[in-house]
Amino acid sequence: MILRKNSLGKIKGQKCYCSSPEGAPSNFCCEGGLYQGNNATDNNGHGTHVIGIIASQDSTYKGVAYGADIYVVKVANSSGNAALSDIGDAIDWCNENKSVDVISISLGDGQNHPGSSSCPVTIDDDINEAYNTGIPVIIASGNQGYTTGINYPACSPHAISVGASDKDQDTMMSFTNRASNLDLLAPGNSIISLRWNTNGDNPLCTEIGNTDLMACSGTSQATPHVAGAAALLLQRKSSLTPDDIESVLEQTGVNIGGYPRIDVLAAINPICDKDGDSYDGVSCSGNDCNDNDASIHPGATEVCDDKDNDCD
Repeated sequence: MILRKNSLGKIKGQKCYCSSPEGAPSNFCCEGGLYQGNNATDNNGHGTHVIGIIASQDSTYKGVAYGADIYVVKVANSSGNAALSDIGDAIDWCNENKSVDVISISLGDGQNHPGSSSCPVTIDDDINEAYNTGIPVIIASGNQGYTTGINYPACSPHAISVGASDKDQDTMMSFTNRASNLDLLAPGNSIISLRWNTNGDNPLCTEIGNTDLMACSGTSQATPHVAGAAALLLQRKSSLTPDDIESVLEQTGVNIGGYPRIDVLAAINPICDKDGDSYDGVSCSGNDCNDNDASIHPGATEVCDDKDNDCD
């Protein structure tokens, strides 16, 4: 899923695990008809659009974490079909790459878990390994409009599942799969991001003229918003665990229909404001000592020890 020119230079590594058929029945969907390779070129458009939401450097439509380095693994053919085993291999590759801090997956099995069947465990070992390594695995809940369950692998216990909201109306999108196992909401309606090919159309998106941009909707678009938010949180405090990230995004989110829609700024503030005085020091450097400012706390004698000794 190689990004186009608006984010060139951000891709630090790429891999392909793609056993779905492509072209001839005997061909797989990595370069040269192989199952595995080192070229993740996008021939569908979904991956480019999703990654652009995280890391686009377009002057108007910047990504949530546009300074992030990107490691890309292609697992889907030109029709968007992907095998769970390939997704598992992709997660393993990320686990083995010590530079990967966040995993974003905008794919699902289309099924209702637990509404129609219990959540599978097919690639849970891979997800759990990432979780135990400290890598949050953020996965789209799916777009079937289920109200009693979500897709796999989003329903995996150590995944962070994401549904879509409307960024203008701040409502949940009706297509969002949801149940008690949906963790977060993020914008996923008419999201403008990178277009994979100015000569190629994607039937699920709206191309914006003869440009490098297109608008798409789905939990696939919501998921990279959360992944970008996770990257920003880790930039401020690298010791955050997957549970820490999920917790702060849930606690600081805006309630929409019983689910928290992420608020990135609200999430970042408490990460660095160690004593609750609404002052976060210098980029989480440890200097959180504005309590000695008499204009904020008259008469305070706070010291820079990261503890709230005598005010608040």
